[in-house]
Amino acid sequence: MIYVSFGRASNYSLLAFYKSTDGGNTWVQLTSTPNYLGTQGFYNHTIVVHPTNPDMVFAGGQYPYGFGYYGIVRSTDGGNTWQDITNRGSLGNVHPDIHHMAYGAGGVLWVACDGGIWKSYDDGNSWVNLNENLELTQFYTIDAHPWDTLLVIGGTQDNGTPLFSGSLAWWEVSGGDGGPVLWRPDNPTYFYTTYIYSNPIYRFRWTGSSAVFDRYISPPWGSDRVSWANGPLEGHPSGPIMIAGTHRLWRSTDGGISWTAISGDLTGGGYLLSASFSHTNPDTIYTGSSDGRFYFTHNGGISWTRRTLPVSGPITDIWVNPFNSADVFITLQRASGIRVLRSTDAGTTWTNITGDLPTGKTVRALAVDFEAGILFVGTDDGVYYTTNLSNYTKIPGIPNAIVFNLDVNTLYKKLYVATHGRGVWMVDYSSVSVGERKEATYVGRYEVFDVLGRKVSRDKLKRGVYFLVSDKGVRKVFVK
Repeated sequence: MIYVSFGRASNYSLLAFYKSTDGGNTWVQLTSTPNYLGTQGFYNHTIVVHPTNPDMVFAGGQYPYGFGYYGIVRSTDGGNTWQDITNRGSLGNVHPDIHHMAYGAGGVLWVACDGGIWKSYDDGNSWVNLNENLELTQFYTIDAHPWDTLLVIGGTQDNGTPLFSGSLAWWEVSGGDGGPVLWRPDNPTYFYTTYIYSNPIYRFRWTGSSAVFDRYISPPWGSDRVSWANGPLEGHPSGPIMIAGTHRLWRSTDGGISWTAISGDLTGGGYLLSASFSHTNPDTIYTGSSDGRFYFTHNGGISWTRRTLPVSGPITDIWVNPFNSADVFITLQRASGIRVLRSTDAGTTWTNITGDLPTGKTVRALAVDFEAGILFVGTDDGVYYTTNLSNYTKIPGIPNAIVFNLDVNTLYKKLYVATHGRGVWMVDYSSVSVGERKEATYVGRYEVFDVLGRKVSRDKLKRGVYFLVSDKGVRKVFVK
């Protein structure tokens, strides 16, 4: 017995389901098959047949949300009739978005989905959740608290936006699919989560022990082209100034409550994947799009200049030197050739700093500790770093998983790694051997002062507020 399923190209619903009883010589369409794909046949679509009973067939897709949707459906009569078996038994309903099903030893049916792994000993009459203590979450985005190393938020595929506060159990502060996230750098009492397409935005207050929902924000970009879950959302350390990206750039000056478009289309038909402020001047902004367009403004969006890159590719990340606004680093989502670039003149010219990063490693994320002189890149099999912008070393201990986002706490030398399928990892890089990093031109020179204006040693900071002063400006930091 052979079963074949086809998804519809126009809206990814179920197009047709067929069966052959003669090795594929002839086929019969099973017209009673429910639309278990929903509208996600491009993403979740699987079939399995019982190993000893060819009339028992299972098909997996979306989830029984209602409105004609199904999740896992089963037929025991060769596809003539079907029933949804997603929600069966007290041991756990199967999570949405079914990707694969397979029979194993002893007749155990295994299911892989966006929520991890389930199994059934009785052909789907009941399910067992196998995900406790497994690190399988598919993260899209991450943002670490400005000074508390044990506060991290991240947007995920179909597992909401969880918050880490020091224990193994993360809090799911908002549900569904999680998009861009942000701790406000000027006032990290507030943090923001988003749903798909960065809409809506949820603002929360962190009380010191719990997250309290504070405000529902419906931004005005509903009809814009927007990344599914990886659009930019950034805050400026000087005040309640934020930017967000669709196919154009939006700015808020009141902590995300209201938004104004400050650009036209900054893409070639795609959407923005990255955007970054100058730390010393919130009117200096760089953007990068899914189709390789790089733009720059020095006057808050009154005028924009397109900068030409030496190669094309989705611009996944932008980091601006906090001590020099013209010093910019970007990553391109490419598997070979030029993937990491640096400009010291605001994008007018570029230097290839991909160095000896192995060919075949698609780059998706970037983080830079400018003071220490260390650059990290996230690839499709972990994280690599360089201290000389030429020779890259893979960080051991991080899973060989796709890395979608990175963040750093430069004060405590912590690197946060958001993987798509193996959770989030924190790496202490304070002991990294950096050789001659202090000679690198992108290392910033600064002095530290307390709130009374007294100069203090950066190696003897106690809890409190400090100011980093350099020839490029002043930056407020917090030590907890």
